[in-house]
Amino acid sequence: YHMSPYIFQRRDDGVNVINIGMTYEKIKLAARMIVAIENPADVCIVSARTYGQRAIMKFAQYTGANALTTRFTPGYLHQPDPEEVRRAPSSDSD
Repeated sequence: YHMSPYIFQRRDDGVNVINIGMTYEKIKLAARMIVAIENPADVCIVSARTYGQRAIMKFAQYTGANALTTRFTPGYLHQPDPEEVRRAPSSDSD
């Protein structure tokens, strides 16, 4: 179970209590990585869940990052023009 370092304890009702110290360290690590990026517009934050959308919109507003609040199709990040993928190959070689 790869999440066990982040769990402080398991309550009797089965709910896991998170390890705040470990979580805080990972948040600081993520912050250092984001700050190292020169252009904030190169940062893309994603939350398709309703409870995360407000947070990423605020983050984008204050940092200049791009917020994506909907699901995205595979290839969205490395193929910026999806029409290029759908177009049929040209027949210029005839």
